[in-house]
Amino acid sequence: MKSVHPKYLILILFAFSSLFLNAQETVILIAPTIELSEGQETVDVDIKVASFTNVSGMQFTLRWDPGILEFMHVDSLNFGLDYLVYADNFGITDVNNGILTFFWLDESFQGTEVIDGTTIFSFKAKVKGTPGSTTKLEFSNTPTAIELSNPSEMPLDVEPRTGIISVFGVSSVSENQLDKRITITPNPFKENTRIEFNLNNSSDAHLSVYDLQGKLIIEKVEEFGSGLHSIHIQKNQFSAAGTYYLYLRTEEFQVSKKLIFVK
Repeated sequence: MKSVHPKYLILILFAFSSLFLNAQETVILIAPTIELSEGQETVDVDIKVASFTNVSGMQFTLRWDPGILEFMHVDSLNFGLDYLVYADNFGITDVNNGILTFFWLDESFQGTEVIDGTTIFSFKAKVKGTPGSTTKLEFSNTPTAIELSNPSEMPLDVEPRTGIISVFGVSSVSENQLDKRITITPNPFKENTRIEFNLNNSSDAHLSVYDLQGKLIIEKVEEFGSGLHSIHIQKNQFSAAGTYYLYLRTEEFQVSKKLIFVK
């Protein structure tokens, strides 16, 4: 059996070490899912991360519906990363349109690691939405692209998780009317559940279900005529038992409800 020349052995070891060093979990950016009670005037929006290891640079854009949330200010006392300065790291020129840009650089150039669930920053917003109104809080590539890098300036894989901000309740109809317009049976459920809703006129219906981390689990968009309709949800659409948030929006009403899957 031939021995490996030391020169080639070094090259092989270098190649394997490079693969090992470059292997890194996908960094997760997490926007919150928040239920707001009717009459709540303000909310603190916490932007969190997970698998945040050996990160030296980051930028992204946050977007939401300014008709539901009105940006007030970034909480400069609740920064979860070093080298953050309100005036330097946040672009607030377009917050009236529901756009906040963010840029951060690890000035030590050593790479930063934080524990899963760390809040990297918070911002306070005024609640403007009516009961039943919802808005996505999502990471966007416009105008500032979603980019993360390590100390070698190599790009990192990133998974942005959209959040949902909802003013709990229903708009356009009262709670008593709601009982006649939409039902979820059974809830909690083990095998499947049925969402029934009644429309006075033809309308598009947009159904979405999110987990507690703001990850979209189910999304259905369909046009329905007037009358009673059903949407069925099966247990195999969920990876784990737990509490989820269901949102149904039509031209006549919007509703947000908890959906509980048990095993």
